[in-house]
Amino acid sequence: MKHLFWLSAILCTQAFADAGPIPVNPTQKLEDMFSTLPADPMENYTPSKVSYDRMMTMWNNMNDKMDGDDCYRRAHIWSYDMYDYYGVKSMKIFIHYTNKFNRELDRMADMRKRDLKGRIDYRTYNMLKYNKTWDYHVAPLIQLDNGEYRVLDKELIMAYDAGFPYSQDDAWKLIKRPATIDEWLDGLTIRGELLWQARKERLKIDISRASGNRRASLLAKYRELGMDKYDQVDIKCEKANSIAEVDLNHSNNYCYYTIAPMYYYNEIDLRSLAFGYTNQNYSMPVNSSVYTEQNFENGRNNYVVEDWNYSELKDAAKEISWGGGSRSYKSRIKRERR
Repeated sequence: MKHLFWLSAILCTQAFADAGPIPVNPTQKLEDMFSTLPADPMENYTPSKVSYDRMMTMWNNMNDKMDGDDCYRRAHIWSYDMYDYYGVKSMKIFIHYTNKFNRELDRMADMRKRDLKGRIDYRTYNMLKYNKTWDYHVAPLIQLDNGEYRVLDKELIMAYDAGFPYSQDDAWKLIKRPATIDEWLDGLTIRGELLWQARKERLKIDISRASGNRRASLLAKYRELGMDKYDQVDIKCEKANSIAEVDLNHSNNYCYYTIAPMYYYNEIDLRSLAFGYTNQNYSMPVNSSVYTEQNFENGRNNYVVEDWNYSELKDAAKEISWGGGSRSYKSRIKRERR
């Protein structure tokens, strides 16, 4: 996971007449493969419902003295503070960037960039100098008393109002506010859409210079990514009830999102719930060997997180910057030590 330091500087694009959804492959569904499914993190969890005014009070008082390094630590601090100060049981929303996103879009940072100068927006060009691959991003999620949801991501400045297809002016209206789930997801996928545009120009250059089998291969990739049809694309993240579905489809789609109770710290917690204990490294997507109904049951029976984990709360404090009330936070979380 990398934090969104680029958002306040380079979110821009142009208006396109030819715009459409980014091509994706059909999602493999766990229910078509197994009779016993991994646990949904939200099973048996009832979040608090709050009024709009109470939500804004929490938003205005969220600790913004953070280093800006680790989203999972920030989200945990904010979630705990809402629970401790306001008695609110919140949720977490995770956006999971897949291997396909990293391979087809984020890898633009590793490609030749000099030829792209003047062919793409200069801010997108500058982004390519330091763009990094992402695993996921996470933020607190609350439910309003009218049933709607709001993501409280106090760190990010994003083009929440840039509806698709968006103009350059729309994409530069960078704001920080509570966002709907769709607004938050769209704000986080604009980066991929800009990278798609850069990739298209890179492929056009390479195709013009290639011949034979290489040219045929490049043309096939150009068509596979929908670049023969569109100049601007709209990346949509599909909802998954378990990270097991995300890992199963890392080669198919560009992103997914999952929702979990406030107690879940990161993707490691989500994979422990999905698969139980195995010898896999849960900081990265798992391989197919752990997809067994026995493992799903192990996760459901032994890895449901129903309370704060003091070690995780303590680890989260590393994200609080100087002057951010670290001493107060560390003192308050001691009550969760068991």
